[in-house]
Amino acid sequence: MRLPLFWKIFLSFWLAMLLMLGSGAFLISQLRENVIFTPLAMGEKKQLKYHVSRFESRQFRKRHFPHLAKAKHKRGEDTLYLLDNQGEDYFGRVLPESLSLLYHKAKKNGKAYRVQQGDTLLFGPARTRFDRQDFLLFIKREESPMRLLALKILIHKFSLLQLFSALLISALSCLLLAWLITRPIRMLQTTANRIASGDLSVRARPALGRRNDEFTDLARDFDTMADQVERIIKSQKNLLRDVSHELRSPLARLQVALGLAERHAPDAQAPFLSRIDLESNRLNTMIGQLLNLAALERGVVSEDRTRFDISEMLHLLAEDARFEAAAKNLAVVECVAEELPVEGYYQMLYSALENIVRNALRHSPPGSTVEIKASRDDDRIEILICDQGPGVAEQDLEKIFEPFFRPSSARERDTGGTGLGLAIAWRGIAANGGHCRARNQQPAGLCMAISLPVAL
Repeated sequence: MRLPLFWKIFLSFWLAMLLMLGSGAFLISQLRENVIFTPLAMGEKKQLKYHVSRFESRQFRKRHFPHLAKAKHKRGEDTLYLLDNQGEDYFGRVLPESLSLLYHKAKKNGKAYRVQQGDTLLFGPARTRFDRQDFLLFIKREESPMRLLALKILIHKFSLLQLFSALLISALSCLLLAWLITRPIRMLQTTANRIASGDLSVRARPALGRRNDEFTDLARDFDTMADQVERIIKSQKNLLRDVSHELRSPLARLQVALGLAERHAPDAQAPFLSRIDLESNRLNTMIGQLLNLAALERGVVSEDRTRFDISEMLHLLAEDARFEAAAKNLAVVECVAEELPVEGYYQMLYSALENIVRNALRHSPPGSTVEIKASRDDDRIEILICDQGPGVAEQDLEKIFEPFFRPSSARERDTGGTGLGLAIAWRGIAANGGHCRARNQQPAGLCMAISLPVAL
């Protein structure tokens, strides 16, 4: 279970508070094991006077005398001791050691004291007369264990409003601390997501403002990494574009020379020249695709946005696919809803979908079926293009949209592909505000799911 940072800070704060209270109570309890005589508090003086007045009441002694003679009382009750001049208890009870010390201390100095030893509190004396004799009255009180002292203080010394206020203040403090920590982290996360989506120009350091701490150091290092990534990607794109442009001219001269050679070459060399022509045409196609890919990655579009019905586009694609599928004995089945309005770049989207359909035809076994489906789902148009070929390994489903990537399964170069068609299709669909995902279907085949926004 994921626990938010606020709750981690809040619970850690109160855990630290409880540990401090517990350790403090433990230290106090250890100190209280020593016998220390201190003056009486005002409340203890009143308690002595109160018990003397009650004890000297004949009616009280008659009713409570058996109870006073008990050796032990419940926790929180006062145990009264009547000590004569020899320090003997009137009721014949064995005196605690600390009470004997208190008796001799008080008798020597003629003053009343209090003694706290562990959980036992003793204080006195107060002079009283009983059965025609003078006695010294002492009070013993068994207090709550020190491990419960903090809880007693919270319960008896603080009101519910005060406890609620403490919780509220600590919660606000922890919330502020969590915000100060998570705010720069979220800014870094936003920057990372924008870079991942293709915006290589965004940087993290400006978003942190005048802040100067460890987070700014992290943002500075993050920006250094982003600069390196942007430089490498731009260099790669420029290299593809420049090499493609440079290859166009010698390739065109090669094709002219090939045409001249075909006119004058003997018949025995015709198969070799045909093979050269085939490979040069493939190379020309690849260069065209590279230039198209480079233009898409730079955001260069050579047409205007228009509003059109994509169902009509899919009908045209299905008709063209049936003509090409006839040579492989393939069936093309379309199930396309009517009136699917889209606003975007018509030729770019047509080329992207054509690449996906032709890819499905290329990898379909003879006698199988290619399906083209389209429907509207609220504000999205969902298009599904499925074949019955060998499919793609699960770990390669996202990689097939990368340039020049070929899965190691049955979809290899022998199908005639260059590894650029799906990369161009993915970028063309993205330029129209959509996205494309690949998934395998059972028992066999690959499905391309395209989602596009509905034109408003």
